[in-house]
Formats: sequence, structure tokens, C-alpha cells
Amino acid sequence: MKIFILVFSVCSCLTVRGIKSCLSPSVPNAEPTNDLKLFYISGETVRFECNSGYGFEGTRYAVCDNGKWRLPVCKNASCTAPHVANAKPEKKLESSYASGHTVRFVCDRNYEFEETSYAVCDDGTWWLPVCKEKTWCIPPHVPNAQPTQELKESYPPDSTLRFQCNVAYEFKGISDVAVCKDGKWNLPECKRKRYSCDPPPRVDYGMIKQPYQDAFEHGQRLEYVCAKGYEPSGDKYSTCSNGKWTNTIKCEKITCPKPPQVQHTEAEELKNSYDIGETIRFRCRPSYEFDGSEIAECVDGSWRLPVCRPRRVSWCNQPRVQNGHHAGRLVSSYATGSSVKFVCDDGYEFEGTHYARCDKGQWTLPVCKQAVTGGHAVSDKKDPSLSGLDCGTRPLIENGDIIEQQGGNKLLVQCKVLYKRVGPEQVTCDSGVWTQLPVCKPPCKLDRTRFNSQYHPDVYLQEGETKTFYCPIGYYSYSITIRCTNGEAVYGHCH
Repeated sequence: MKIFILVFSVCSCLTVRGIKSCLSPSVPNAEPTNDLKLFYISGETVRFECNSGYGFEGTRYAVCDNGKWRLPVCKNASCTAPHVANAKPEKKLESSYASGHTVRFVCDRNYEFEETSYAVCDDGTWWLPVCKEKTWCIPPHVPNAQPTQELKESYPPDSTLRFQCNVAYEFKGISDVAVCKDGKWNLPECKRKRYSCDPPPRVDYGMIKQPYQDAFEHGQRLEYVCAKGYEPSGDKYSTCSNGKWTNTIKCEKITCPKPPQVQHTEAEELKNSYDIGETIRFRCRPSYEFDGSEIAECVDGSWRLPVCRPRRVSWCNQPRVQNGHHAGRLVSSYATGSSVKFVCDDGYEFEGTHYARCDKGQWTLPVCKQAVTGGHAVSDKKDPSLSGLDCGTRPLIENGDIIEQQGGNKLLVQCKVLYKRVGPEQVTCDSGVWTQLPVCKPPCKLDRTRFNSQYHPDVYLQEGETKTFYCPIGYYSYSITIRCTNGEAVYGHCH
């Protein structure tokens, strides 16, 4: 009774002073975080927590305002369909989810969960899983070893790759496998074998026949080859024995002695010795002629000599000229130096001389080309440049020729010598348009100082062609690889 009177007195006192108090508040679907009082002075607050499945729409505090409560609102706290970056739901999503519901996700390819794979709805808010990108490995490199299979562009985590040590090397330990972990490789190690040899000493004007290595096994035998014009002075083999090389290889110059007298010839002044590749020019005596070259050449220590034989008179058969006929009477044969006059057929005219000339059994013939009048060819034939029916003029192929097929609707493309055709060989007129045209790509001219040109006569490589050459004298390497790409020669390395 005394408490009621006291409260009533306080309330009456506040009312008399013009300030109204508030009774204990109540919020639907929520509970206060502390015990409630019976009365609250204007300006006092009470904190609430929404019940499970509900969430605040704004503040969570109730405020007493001059006898009235400004209350928070707890609304239904469902979650809309969730989305996880770099992942897809395991099952079809619903439009909404009640608080406490879960959805399982699956990471996209090359991604993995950082922790859980479940999304959890918590009072209108999703706690989402995270899919992070897997860390892959680039192709590995093991010094002094080679992979047992072709390398890929990249490797997923936990990938393995087996290696094989180079000659004269062996694995340090029992593992020969590289393992991809967190974007890095755990690699095997190859160490030098005991009693192996370093590369052999250099030989002037010589090189080893085997491919280059930075180490050689005990017992391995190497064969040497000398440059053109040189030969081994003794044994051409050297062997790795207990870490050292047997034999000292030397390449000595090959020369030719003074050449013998060539029958029916006269020569320039002769020397007593000639280097490989040196030549001597001879002259046949009167009434003789060379059967081939007039040059003698020193080849591998011996002479390749010319031959002089009695001069013979060459005869030509009766000549024939396309689109032309002879001006007089023909005989059955003509001696070297003879000439025959020709006349072009109607509609044709000479391109140069009117005469055919006999030279050592072969005719040099005049050419009768189609005559031109007023800037137009005198012919009722179809202009070949207008072949292809409704496709208009024939297409131009740079560094290539076009051969018209029957009917003019199909063209065959041929590139110049050494040029590489890239694209279709045949071009067709289709609905007034020529189909895709090929390209004649130029060859690559080789720098012959980059390889041993004495063994390789090559001057060009075709587009896309790859070829292996001997390295120049003075390198340990056995070979160098050269490829032709877009008209540029790409060279490997000689060590």
C-alpha cells in the first residue's frame, strides 16, 4: 500500500509538473533485454530483441515520449534466394527461406571452398560460403633433368610429374616425381654421377658428333668430325675414364699435290700444293672442247679434273613456232649457227626477232603473240581476267599464280618456288563472291654464319619449316635448330 501511494505520488507530481510518464512497453514478436519497470520517465529507453524468425525494421529501442512509447517493429525475417560468387546451388533455389534454413553450394571449376559449403539464413541475413580460386602451378623445370611426358600449360593442385635425369646425372634421394602444392612445385634433384667427365676440350677445326652435354658418363666414347678440308691426325675417338678424357684429338689440313697433266689441255701456272676447294682453269687445245666443266677442283685431297674431247658438230631438227610458219622451204636438219625465218599467223605479231637460230642442237625460237589493235587484243576469245562468270575479275595472289579450271568458276592457286601456301588450294566463285583466298608466305633467308655451312647447302627455309643444322666449328654443341616463322628465321643456341 505504501509503494502504490509512493508511485502514485511520483506520477502525480510529474503530471502536475506537465511531464507525462509511460507504463511498461510491449513490442509484438520481441522481448526486452532487461527486466521492465512499472513506469518510465519521458526520454527513457528500453532495448528489445526480436524473436526467432523476425528482424527489426529500423531501431531496436523503445522511447518514452511524454506518456507515449515510440516502439521498434519486428517483422518476419525470411531470406531471399542466396547468391555465392563462383558457385552454383546444389538444388533449385526457392524464392525465400525462413531463418535457420541452409542451402548447399558447389564451387565452379578451378575453385574450392574456403571453409563450409553451406549458406545459412540468420534473421533475414545470409551467412555465405566463399569459393576461392585454386592455385595452379606453371610447368616445372628440374636442372639436369627432362620430364617423361609432354608438359602442359598449367597443373592443378596435387598434380605429379615424373622426371628423368640427364646422362651422367642421378637423383639425389629416391623420388623422381615433382608435386604441385599451393602453386609451387616440390622438385626432385639430379646430381652429377661419380667419375663423370666435364665437356671435352675444344679441338680446332673439329667438333664432337654427339649432341652437346654439360657432363658425360664414365666409359662414354665420343666421335669427332673435322671441318671440310681437315682430317683427324690419328684416332678420332676420345673416352671418359674416371673423370678424364683419353686421347688428344687434332684436325690437320688436307691439301692436294700439284695436279697431273690433263690430256689435250693447257693450264695456268701450277703450284706444288693446293687447299681443299681451290680450283684451276684449263683450256682445251684447238679442235677440242670440254666434256662438262673446264675447272679442276681439289676435293678431299684429290683432284676432280676436266676432260677435253674432239669437237663435234651439233645439228638441229626442223623448227616449229607456235602461231607461226616458216617463210621458205625447210630442210631435214640444220648445223649449229644456222637460222630460219618465220612469219606469224593472222592475228599475231612477233615479240622480237623473226628468226629461229640453231645452237648446239637446240633452237632459239621467235615468239608470235596476239596482235593488239586500238588497245584491244584481236581475238574473239573470252578475256581470261573476266573468268569466273558473275565474280568479275580474277583475284590477285601476291607471290602466286592462278590456273583457271574448266568453266572459269574454279581457280587453282600455286605459290612461287619456296613460297608456302597458307589456306585453300582451290578458290571458287560462289554467288558472285570468290571464296577465301590463300596467302603465299615468303621463305626465310638463312644467316649461314650461324651454322656449319660446309655441311649444309641450305640458303632458305620455307614458312613453318624447322630444321636441325651442325653448329659452326669451335662450339661444343652438336646441332642448332632453326625454324621459319612469318618470314623471319628463329635460331636456337650453340653453346
